[in-house]
Amino acid sequence: MKTRLPRSVDGWASGCAHGPATAFSVGWPMPRRHRNRNRGEGRMRILVTRPADRAEALAERLRAMGHAPLVAPTLEIEACDAPPPEGASRAAALIATSPRAFLGAPLPPALRARPLHAVGPASAAAAREAGFEHVEQGPSDGGALAERIIARHAPAEGPLLYLAGHHRRGDLERALRSAGFELMIWERYRAVRVATPPPDLARALASGALDLALFHSARSAEVFADWWVRLGRPDLSMLVAVGLSPTVLVPLGDLGLRDRLAVEVPREEALLKRLANLYGEDDGGQD
Repeated sequence: MKTRLPRSVDGWASGCAHGPATAFSVGWPMPRRHRNRNRGEGRMRILVTRPADRAEALAERLRAMGHAPLVAPTLEIEACDAPPPEGASRAAALIATSPRAFLGAPLPPALRARPLHAVGPASAAAAREAGFEHVEQGPSDGGALAERIIARHAPAEGPLLYLAGHHRRGDLERALRSAGFELMIWERYRAVRVATPPPDLARALASGALDLALFHSARSAEVFADWWVRLGRPDLSMLVAVGLSPTVLVPLGDLGLRDRLAVEVPREEALLKRLANLYGEDDGGQD
């Protein structure tokens, strides 16, 4: 029996070149050549563009699903050497939205004794490993974390210290400042663009070997678009780009992709669940 994709799929937003996504249902039949050329029905060759510190974990999950990942990080993570902002010792609580907030030099003991609010389990675990004594694991969403912090603290208690990355969306900052909090930013890490595509990716694009490419940020998509130009603009007409939001996929609009698709919920778990539904189930349908 052969794996067949449904003609319309809930949970995806189409971001094709003809315009931005406006709905979460799109027809996406699997190209015939992908169904049989790889070992095993439904096996896909998937490009993983996440930074190296997270790419391998995602690749392992894709392998467990029966796919063949190709890891080519578009960004490298570096610790910043910036000192803490003036007045950081006044912080009533700290915030971390990534495990990368604890890269580099350890934080002062006085700050590690303060409450820390973390986005999701990975950030919470990294905070505990870094020596924080009072870690509150929040939801895996900056907006929801801001709501929880607002419910737990009052602006009169003192400023909040955000252990942030250099590139960030700003939603959490806007929400907290709108609620009257003084917010100090300590940039702890940054993502640096990888200038040159790896040789195995160059070969895969030249031969049309890739089926899907996964993107978690618009900066990652921008780097991939630059790589495409450097490699002589190979034909990507059979490649589908999948992103965590339509905005992430905007830089890929001129690459001639087969499609650009965004998950409805901007979380990696939602992306993997959708891939499992699409490619991991055999419904006995026709070729």
